[in-house]
Amino acid sequence: MNITGFPDPRVVGITVFGKNLRGYIPSELGTLIYLLMLNLHNNNFYGSIPGQLFNETLLHSLFLYGNNLSGSLPPLICNLPMLQNLDLSNNSLSGSLPENLKNCKQLQRLILAQNKFSGQIPGGIWPKTKNLVQLDLSFNEFNGSIPNTIEELNSLSMILNLSYNHLSGKLPKTLADAAELAFLGLIIVYIYWKKKDLSNGCSCTGKRTFGFNIELDELLRASAYVLGKSGLGIVYKMVLENGVPVAVRRLGEGGSDQQRYRKFAAEV
Repeated sequence: MNITGFPDPRVVGITVFGKNLRGYIPSELGTLIYLLMLNLHNNNFYGSIPGQLFNETLLHSLFLYGNNLSGSLPPLICNLPMLQNLDLSNNSLSGSLPENLKNCKQLQRLILAQNKFSGQIPGGIWPKTKNLVQLDLSFNEFNGSIPNTIEELNSLSMILNLSYNHLSGKLPKTLADAAELAFLGLIIVYIYWKKKDLSNGCSCTGKRTFGFNIELDELLRASAYVLGKSGLGIVYKMVLENGVPVAVRRLGEGGSDQQRYRKFAAEV
């Protein structure tokens, strides 16, 4: 991109994914001070995440998932005032979540699933990250209780996934409500598509009609765009990694459990 004051264009984005690239992520990438997005997912990079990356004060999206990166989450990560999307899932990162994640105030998506993070989930992070719409800490080694401050993430409109850890204690009240509704929804959807199969109708889970299966993990990782909002909730267009688009509706949270159930049944 042409930048005012420079005779030559500057690098503002690097996207090289799924190319079987190997080796360390070069620290020299930190000299690209106008870099907005770095996307190196699904390669074979190893070693630690270079701290020099966080000299790039304009970086808003960092996608390094699906590599073999190790070490801890760099403490300088929230030196990036514009950081909105951080996906480091499916690596071998370890250690605890740094409390200074609370300084990532523009962060919208924090996806650290399928790593080796451990310790308790810090409670001081979530009251400060008011813009989070997706938080995925699943398939790690976190222990202790779920901090009540997660209830303050009112902007969560896509995913909160803390599954497959070693968490204990009680669920915060607003998460019990959501879990019950989601479980009920899964049962209804299963029965609905089972009846479709038996009646030789269209089945979105079958390979005969569409040639693929939609896995939950793939859905959680998909790129999402808001298509519209209504009284029944928000509709997202989600593009899976194989390029297939699907529509996903997140039901609204207003009304009683019985009202939400009726809305969900009507939508199915």
